[in-house]
Amino acid sequence: MIFSERYRFVPERAALQVAEIDTALRNRLLTRLDQFILFSRWQNKYVGWHDRLEYKDLAPDIQGFVFRFWDQYLKKPTASMPSMVSDIREEMRTVLANCWWYQLYDFLEFCLSTFPFSAAASRKEDFVGKCNDVLSQEKSAYRIVANQVTRITDLQEVSAIEEAQDLGDRFATVSLHVNAALRLLSDRKNPDFRNSIKESISAVEAMCGIVAGGKRPTLTDAIAALESKGVTVHRAQRDAFVKLYGYTSDAGGIRHAMLEEATLDFDDAKFMLVACSAFVNLLKARMA
Repeated sequence: MIFSERYRFVPERAALQVAEIDTALRNRLLTRLDQFILFSRWQNKYVGWHDRLEYKDLAPDIQGFVFRFWDQYLKKPTASMPSMVSDIREEMRTVLANCWWYQLYDFLEFCLSTFPFSAAASRKEDFVGKCNDVLSQEKSAYRIVANQVTRITDLQEVSAIEEAQDLGDRFATVSLHVNAALRLLSDRKNPDFRNSIKESISAVEAMCGIVAGGKRPTLTDAIAALESKGVTVHRAQRDAFVKLYGYTSDAGGIRHAMLEEATLDFDDAKFMLVACSAFVNLLKARMA
């Protein structure tokens, strides 16, 4: 908390920014976009940066990014694209300064999937880190996780999910379930909390099946098989996950197609994703 908020000269923002981006957050994200995207690598080895740089003089990979911005993001005819780079940049900044809050997050994801960052992998990681710092400091309810802007706010939660998303080749099926759960949870237009929960618990089942010898038993049987192989699972943890499994599989639960039930929400799905990610990470560690 900064001085003016600490001593109540200005009110501290109490609520997370869920369906909004205030001026401070927008401006700071635009600064990071200027630093890493809009004023980064926009030249080739023959033509340096100057006011008269034209689109045709851009490096081919930057030309491709600009073309996709016009075609895929703006969905404008590319014939309307200015020839001068300064005009292209100005159009980009105008759009981003005035778009809806979710469209700015759309653009972040667009850049993460299409912008040709420098060959050094750390450049993209640095961009993500700087954006996440801003999102945290300005109390956004979102963070960038695996190239997606996701409604997860706790750094420990992010760390657990990121670890579970890339467990290695042997556990690829587990990571597929984790990725699916995150995708269903983070879809801002049509989030599917019910199926996100199903994917999260399926990640635990898949991990137990791998450790237990490739079978797909019930969670209770799988944990028993793990323990018979000397993989230690604390009794409290075992009991908690057996109960969680029951939450998703009993006669009144999610897997029995009670699609009319409207009580599941983001917090239910987020809790299950974080808890199951942490559990599969624990099982992998126990195996080691």
